[in-house]
Amino acid sequence: KAKEQYLLVLEKDKSKIEVWSQVLFIQVEQNNFEEILKTSYEALEYFPTEALFYYFNGVANKYYENYDEAITSLKNGVEFVLENQNLLIEIYSSLADIFHKVDQHDISDGYFEKGLEIDSNNTVILNNYSYYLSLRKTNLEKARRMSLRCNKIEPNNGTYQDTYAWILYSMNRYDEAEQWMLKAMLNGGIESAVVVEHYGDILYRLGKTNEAKSQWKKAMEMGGKTNFLEQKVKDGILYE
Repeated sequence: KAKEQYLLVLEKDKSKIEVWSQVLFIQVEQNNFEEILKTSYEALEYFPTEALFYYFNGVANKYYENYDEAITSLKNGVEFVLENQNLLIEIYSSLADIFHKVDQHDISDGYFEKGLEIDSNNTVILNNYSYYLSLRKTNLEKARRMSLRCNKIEPNNGTYQDTYAWILYSMNRYDEAEQWMLKAMLNGGIESAVVVEHYGDILYRLGKTNEAKSQWKKAMEMGGKTNFLEQKVKDGILYE
């Protein structure tokens, strides 16, 4: 209802930047990326130097995998950020995610580093950066340190615990990985197909093949769609 009223205001007067902002924040709360994309484009016609609108536009384009458009919008946003360091961190983090998705890892790492220069304790960047490094099996000790710091800042977060467990797994430290993965499972990870599949991989490396297959099967039943999950369930063998 609030959104409807704000939109009525915009029909009569499109000059109030605060109203555009409120509409976009509500659309974000509703996870309505189609509306975010449309509204952000229209808002930028009236406020072409507003960093926040470029950020929303970039996030929506990222959701639809329009990566070139997303990168352009987010880079434009950087140019117009004045003193909002939190927004700048969000933009850098989004750019890092996108460049990771398009396999431009050096650029991705660079944006994560820019974000950490502003806030070295930003848990989202610490978690995502370290997880991406683990997926590439690159700079694993650095990844471990970042992830551990993230978990100290925000303990009992199943997502962050899963990341730390996966880094330990990538370092062949399977016993420790299992301990951390059990923590992750207790803190909500049991609801995530990715976490459950990770747990199965760890169990397999520990020689618990039947338990591993059981976890993989659960992950698939939960809707898991990673590259090798179906094959792991079918053959009872770890594929990576």
